[in-house]
Amino acid sequence: MNLVDSSTITMCMSQYPWAIIRSQAGVKLHLRLAFQDGIVHPDKAVLTTAKPSDRTQMDNLIVQDEYFSAREPSS
Repeated sequence: MNLVDSSTITMCMSQYPWAIIRSQAGVKLHLRLAFQDGIVHPDKAVLTTAKPSDRTQMDNLIVQDEYFSAREPSS
């Protein structure tokens, strides 16, 4: 099972003008977490400016081939 979430990290606007969103500056860490055998671990991370929503990163975080190949019974 996978979980997709993000965290926004606030940054100083004068030092990081490329990261400006509204009246703040920041970056966003979009993260895919994997749950396996009772253990949670980060599986994939995408770093963007703070503006993109989680939905815009779904194609980068969820790959259908990975999902289906991991769940097919082995021969």
